[in-house]
This record gives sequence, C-alpha cells and structure tokens, in this order.
Amino acid sequence: AAGPVRPGSMPFPLPVVATVVVVLGISIAWPIKGTLGIDDGTFAALSALIAGGMIMISSLYGNKSSENSVKSAKIKRVGTYNIAVKEMGKVTKLETDTKGILYRSCMPGGSYDDEDEVRGKWTDLRLRHVVCLNPLEEILRKAGTNLLEEYREKGFQILHSPIRNYHAAHCHQIAGAVKIMGSWLSKGEDVVIHCSAGVGRTGMVLGCYVQSELGFGAEEAVLFVKRNIPSGLSNQKQLSMVLNYSINVLEIPRPLSDDNKHLKPLEEK
Repeated sequence: AAGPVRPGSMPFPLPVVATVVVVLGISIAWPIKGTLGIDDGTFAALSALIAGGMIMISSLYGNKSSENSVKSAKIKRVGTYNIAVKEMGKVTKLETDTKGILYRSCMPGGSYDDEDEVRGKWTDLRLRHVVCLNPLEEILRKAGTNLLEEYREKGFQILHSPIRNYHAAHCHQIAGAVKIMGSWLSKGEDVVIHCSAGVGRTGMVLGCYVQSELGFGAEEAVLFVKRNIPSGLSNQKQLSMVLNYSINVLEIPRPLSDDNKHLKPLEEK
C-alpha cells in the first residue's frame, strides 16, 4: 500500500502534473481554435511555448520544495542533544578514578557524526573495548552499516546492551552491563560507551555505573552525569532509573553526601 502523503507534498512530481494540465488544455482548445481565429501553426507554437514555460516553472518550484524539505529535516535535528554534543565534543573523557579510562561518544557515522570523525578519534585513543547501547535497527538506520560487525572485524571487545532511544531499560539489564564495564576498567582497559548522541542513554548507564562500581549515592550520580554530559538525564524515565537504581538493584539506600562538589565516592560507615 502506498504511504501517506505528507502535508504540503504532492503524490506526483510537479512537472508531471504540469504536463497533464497542458495536454488537457490543448485537447479542449483544439476544436475551438478556428473560432478564435488561430491557424494550426500558430496554435502549435503557442501550445509548445506554454507547455515549456509551465514545466520549467514547476521544475524550479519542485527543486525549491525539495531543498526546503532537506533544510526542514536538518532544523528538526537541532535540539538540546545537538547543543550538548557541540559543547563537549563527539568523544570525551569522563572523570572517573579508575585504572582504565572511560570515554563517552557519539555513534560512529551516525546522526551526530556527519563528518565521520568518531572512528578516527577512537583510533587515536587506541580504544578496543566498546559498550553499544543502540538496537541493531537503529544502528543500520543511522549509521548505514552494521557497526557491531565492524567492531568485531576491527578486534573490539563488544558489550551490546540495546536500549530504545529516549527510553530506560530493565534495571537488571543495566546492572549486568555496568558489571562488565567495571571489570574492564578495573583491569586497566580503556572503554568507550555510546548511544546515538552519547547523551541520554549513555548518561543513564553512567549514572548507574558510578553507583554500582564506584559507590556514588543517587544524587551524586546525577550530578556526576550532568557535570560530564550537558543535557544528560533530561529525560524523566532515564533520570528515574538513576535515582532508583541503588534501591532497585543494590538494595541499599545509600546516605546522601552533604558535600557534592567534589563528586567523590561515598565511604561506607
């Protein structure tokens, strides 16, 4: 079945519509050309001139509409995540006191990596451990290739924990992911974690990671994410996951620190 026609769009190209209109007009005018005092040669010339003009105008209008459609699509992508990525960069080091270094990143070749810079940055950092939070369908749609296969071919150790965009995940799925991340980092392996922008889902998993593996309290974890990732945890579902993680998974409501400025892990009393 044909898909719906977008508002302001036409089901057929404008040049085709213009051609049909001209042909119909000529068919109607032909029988009465004598009444109008127009000979066959003049009528044919006028018809050709009108047809060419209409098709040219409709073609120009159609191209302009296409350009406006592309421009509108780009405008829709400009939002808080785009601003955050521009502010902090496509790949950034996170402030974690771990043996290995933890990075957050945009998806390589994805919506926030128009210039395809992320792969080169990963190579420069010699990254070999990646946490991918995108479902495969999203990867194929946004990157245009199967990044999981690409990672395998390049020798990456891969943790694929897919979470739908703008959604949270089951707390035990995240718990399993952060345990593996913690294991890699404790062994001195540098790790990169990404979703699409490296903001929403990435921030949520990081907020759970610092609680599970570094002993942060819930509020400290939120501050850690917001300090490292502008616009991180702006999604209510993802924020709730981080705030409730220690109760739902760790089953120990940690006391909140009176001094959150240094974002240090809490010491057990």
